[in-house]
Amino acid sequence: MVAFGGSLPVGTGFRAGLEAAVASGSFHATENDVDTDLGTLRTGTLTAFLEGPVVERLRWHVGLGGIAYWPSEESGIFARGGPTSFLAAGGADYRYPVHAQWDVIASARYDYHRFTTDELEARGFSHSQGVGRVSLTVGIARGLR
Repeated sequence: MVAFGGSLPVGTGFRAGLEAAVASGSFHATENDVDTDLGTLRTGTLTAFLEGPVVERLRWHVGLGGIAYWPSEESGIFARGGPTSFLAAGGADYRYPVHAQWDVIASARYDYHRFTTDELEARGFSHSQGVGRVSLTVGIARGLR
C-alpha cells in the first residue's frame, strides 16, 4: 500500500484533508470447496477526512470517500470490470517527533464499504456484501508543531 495525503488547520487542534491510496494484493475465493484464483487486485481510495486531538501525540480521524477496484484481468466476478463504491473510515494516529519538522506516524484504521460487481448482479446476486478493512501502517509525516 502507498498513501499520500495532506491537511490544513480548520480550527484550534483540528485539521481537514485529503488522502489518496493504492493497494495491491493476490486474492482467491473459496465456494462449495472450490478454490478460485482471482489474480492480482488493486484498489484505489480517495478520502476526505477530519482529524482532531485525543491526548498529546494521539489524534482521531474520520473520513468519507470512494474506493475503486482494478482487477488484473476481467474474468470471474470481475468479467464486467471492477466496481467503485462509497467508503466510510475512522481511526487513530500516534505521532512521534524524530526531527524538527518530521514525525514517525503509526496509524490504525477501519473502513467500510459495500461490494458487488456488474457480473455478480447479472448472475442473480442482487445484494451487495459489506466489506470491513483494518489497516495498521507506519510512515512519516510533516510535524504539526
